[in-house]
Amino acid sequence: MNTHRLEKVLLGCIVLLAACSRFLHLDQIPPGLYSDEASGAYDAYSIMLTGRDRYGVLLPLYSRGFDFWWAALMCYLSIPPIALWGLNEFAARFSVALLGLLTVWLTYLLVKERLNSTAALWAAFLLAIAPWHIHNSRYLNDITPFTFFFILGLLFFVRGLDRRNCYFYLSALSFALSFYTYIVSRIFIPLACLGLLFIYKKELTHHRRSIIQSLAIFLLLLIPTFSFAIREPGHFFLRYSQIPLTAHGGSYVRAGLSFCKNYLLHLSPVFLFFKGDANW
Repeated sequence: MNTHRLEKVLLGCIVLLAACSRFLHLDQIPPGLYSDEASGAYDAYSIMLTGRDRYGVLLPLYSRGFDFWWAALMCYLSIPPIALWGLNEFAARFSVALLGLLTVWLTYLLVKERLNSTAALWAAFLLAIAPWHIHNSRYLNDITPFTFFFILGLLFFVRGLDRRNCYFYLSALSFALSFYTYIVSRIFIPLACLGLLFIYKKELTHHRRSIIQSLAIFLLLLIPTFSFAIREPGHFFLRYSQIPLTAHGGSYVRAGLSFCKNYLLHLSPVFLFFKGDANW
């Protein structure tokens, strides 16, 4: 068996492993529906039937949920499986599981672009068996879509460096879509984009016009986000007021130490492979 064929076989095994760990008994594990899952699935069902969420808002970009606003992209992505299989646990979770599976494949493609096939296979394998990613791929949430669109944006960006400029436009689209997923994207994506511009500043001098146009596309697609922030500042910034390290008092030094501790804990093998998140 030649090297190219062996690579395809190994990648196929990794994708199959990822598919089994994300789709097997999807309607039963985790048991029951978490309240946010039920909220998102019902809004998707309502939009499918009437074009409005359960509060009567026409094609919302942000869903009110149980008075906890979140981006409605995942609701729209959940409509096709709900239309196919009805309003049930499997249909509600299918799109997230699919995005989780595709993220494993995208990780392989991304790492192969920058490194080599061996590193790409290892990266895909480690993501395929990562318990945090398996768990987040098995229930309706906006974390897995955020990871998917971020990796997709990175892949298009690095391909733009070596190939056609149109990939930069696709990268801008992917990064913008990530804004309509997990709330962390509002901070993470701008910082990541600034990092990419700094790291690849030499290469990007040959693509200056495309980068400016991509930035314009990115900002244009974020107009609904800016509009929502202006219209509903209390809801848009609510989560940030609930989770800062200084929310419960204490000095900035203590907050900084707490941040470093939590950051390292979430990268530890104990968290990733044995204990997991203590937040039930």
